[in-house]
Amino acid sequence: MTPYPVARPARSTFLPIRFHRYHVLEWGRADSPNPPLVLTHGWMDIGASYQFLVDAFSAEFLADRRVIAPDWRGFGQTTGPACDHYAFPDY
Repeated sequence: MTPYPVARPARSTFLPIRFHRYHVLEWGRADSPNPPLVLTHGWMDIGASYQFLVDAFSAEFLADRRVIAPDWRGFGQTTGPACDHYAFPDY
């Protein structure tokens, strides 16, 4: 199988939040004056799953927009506690 040809590579960063290391992917203009578009994945998924969507955006849309896709706690490259330590208020 041929790997997916990424048209718009993401910037990968990590943020320390509440004793965890959160992984965040970003595309577009980091200093955009427009509100960012935040893409949040569902259960058992990762922020990188939005690569296909970001690649489909027009160049005009991304020219003045910041797109952010985090990995939720315990998914992708974001750290998390043992699976029996999750509670709804933690999100």
